[in-house]
Amino acid sequence: MTPLDPESSHATEAQPAMSDVVCLLCKRAPPVPGKRFCASCSEKKRELASRSARAGGIAPGDAARGRVLAARSASRRRVLTVEDADGLPHLDSTEHVRQAVEQVQRWAIGGLIPGAVANAIVRAAEIALRALDSELDTKRIKQLEQRIAELEAERDGGGWRLPR
Repeated sequence: MTPLDPESSHATEAQPAMSDVVCLLCKRAPPVPGKRFCASCSEKKRELASRSARAGGIAPGDAARGRVLAARSASRRRVLTVEDADGLPHLDSTEHVRQAVEQVQRWAIGGLIPGAVANAIVRAAEIALRALDSELDTKRIKQLEQRIAELEAERDGGGWRLPR
């Protein structure tokens, strides 16, 4: 029995059939012995790797650049903690609402919170502003009602009459 015997050339999990061994990129040419890619695709991969390194990526063996990129990646994956969120001012005045929205804007731009969370916080700030506005309206209405009562009391007391 030879390795090219058609009766025994079926593929097993441990060793694929000769017809199944092709380059993993182009799926046409046989790979270089001991590699996963054909010679043409291997050259293309080398060219892409060097182009990536020239464009600011990391070249093989560049440990210092790798550490810098790893630190930058870690800072971008940083998430907010409860302590960070405790630093937001309470939404009890228009100035505090403005400060909170500005902080949330910085977090969203920095990628610390997703856009949906930022939108939810801004919506809460809008509701707080409406509540503050409603409180001011209510106070002003009470002041005006009190002033009307004073004027009616003055009128009924005989201090003055409306002209006819």
